[in-house]
Amino acid sequence: MKSLIIWLPTGQTMKFEDVRDFDEDPPGYEETIAFNYHGVSTSVRRKAVFMKSRLMGWALEQEEE
Repeated sequence: MKSLIIWLPTGQTMKFEDVRDFDEDPPGYEETIAFNYHGVSTSVRRKAVFMKSRLMGWALEQEEE
């Protein structure tokens, strides 16, 4: 299970668990990042899309080598 942390311009962070299908600039959604994740509080899998221009950065957990 990979985790993803996103930093917002306000200094806030968001953490996503069990991230799958991470894609930078997917077709039809250029200048975005898209992925699906497991909502911890809702126990629902969701798809998320963020505009890269609205983010300060992100860190995706690397797979073990």
